[in-house]
Amino acid sequence: MPDNKKAMVMAAFIADALSLGVHWVYNTDVIVKKFGRVETFLEPKIASYHRGKPAGAFTHFKSDHPYAEWFEEGVDSAGLDTVTVIKDMGQMCEIEAAFPATVHLVAKYENDLTTGLIENVMAGGDSSARGLLAGMLLGAYNGVAMIPSQWQKALVAEKKISALLAAIDA
Repeated sequence: MPDNKKAMVMAAFIADALSLGVHWVYNTDVIVKKFGRVETFLEPKIASYHRGKPAGAFTHFKSDHPYAEWFEEGVDSAGLDTVTVIKDMGQMCEIEAAFPATVHLVAKYENDLTTGLIENVMAGGDSSARGLLAGMLLGAYNGVAMIPSQWQKALVAEKKISALLAAIDA
């Protein structure tokens, strides 16, 4: 399996795990106040549905939709502030908010997977679903070398994911 495809898979899982500590926190001011800039895996601490999961674990997880309009909305917003854009689009997991927000992340952070995943978390709400998709696309585009090694090493399921990717190569 080519490195970019491995990166697509690994970055998607890493994006979900990076979101765990603040998943479903919709108030971005609370994220900043209680966690600062989320640049590493965190345990969920504040009244979280995910309480008790270790840092680096996963969170969890419709159809006529105007995908072209959502795609255009995401691309057109690439020059704007990510937190503001995602607040305006909607932070929830419903496709009408998550799809254009994910396109925004990919368009704005095309060559910067790390900042793209961090800014996704900082935008709050259902950052896990957006992060999975953005991580897959940015990982596939940028390759394994763009994934911070400290994130990959801290990922609870890293050995299992790496073994499954290696088995695909066999």
